[in-house]
Amino acid sequence: MKLNISFPATGCQKLIEVDDERKLRTFYEKRMATEVSADPLGDEWKGYVVRISGGNDKQGFPMKQGVLTHGRVRLLLSKGHSCYRPRRTGERKRKSVRGCIVDANLSVLNLVIVRKGEKDIPGLTDKTVPRRLGPKRASRIRKLFNLSKEDDVRQYVVRKPLSKDGKKARTKAPKIQRLVTPRVLQHKRRRIALKKQRTQKNKEEAADYAKLLAKRTKEAKEKRQEQIAKRRRLSSLRASTSKSESSQKCRWGNINMKNQFVRHKCSLTTFHHSQLCRRGALRSSSFTFLPNLRQFAADVRRVWSLLIINFMLPQMLKCAATRT
Repeated sequence: MKLNISFPATGCQKLIEVDDERKLRTFYEKRMATEVSADPLGDEWKGYVVRISGGNDKQGFPMKQGVLTHGRVRLLLSKGHSCYRPRRTGERKRKSVRGCIVDANLSVLNLVIVRKGEKDIPGLTDKTVPRRLGPKRASRIRKLFNLSKEDDVRQYVVRKPLSKDGKKARTKAPKIQRLVTPRVLQHKRRRIALKKQRTQKNKEEAADYAKLLAKRTKEAKEKRQEQIAKRRRLSSLRASTSKSESSQKCRWGNINMKNQFVRHKCSLTTFHHSQLCRRGALRSSSFTFLPNLRQFAADVRRVWSLLIINFMLPQMLKCAATRT
């Protein structure tokens, strides 16, 4: 197994190959981000403490923090996950990754020196690799040089030398980010003023809309009330018209009934003679011979009762129904 060991204090890293499995046994069954003593690697590593930062198995699949297994799993990864770099916006992909537990199937194990030991490791702790670029953010420049907010950060920018043969030496400085200048403060004041204007404008528009909505609601309510009143007037007019028509029909019905009664009374012998004789109300000899007035009065009473039952009573019931 190969060990890729780095030392952040000097910026150096070194790849060593370890064939003795007894030296590697101290790393087995350990998780990522676990701090382990490096004494079993040799006498020169006495006192060193390293942190397991990752590794790759023999097929090249990387270890992923949080996957508590020895083997490989396939996970659906998206932007922000380790072991995956999306090629398109919002892209997700199922990738094979290895668990975060160390075993003998790894080809490379990445280690970071947390605490330096007694001796120097050649090529790792005995030399320093300078940083190629200095800090670019204003707060980090202040932190590096221990500056206060009143100090000018632009004088402490780490400049990169650009030297060419036969030309004048010059340097290049990066643009400082998050630097507070009068222009930045002016832009901030302008943004705040625009925000206040938008807020005021939105309030005025909301008030105008509320007034217009109340006006339209009132108009719609008045229109609805007018329609209801108009319907009530029309319904009352129809009711009065139908009532007058029914009373007129009832009056004309009474007149017609009287005329029919007179006509039936006058032509009794031709209109109802057979029916009255069939019902036994009249005798056939009562119209030809009138032996006495008592018999004639009885026949007239029977005729009146039959006329009332057959003609007058249905007309009266019909008039009463139309009035109600």
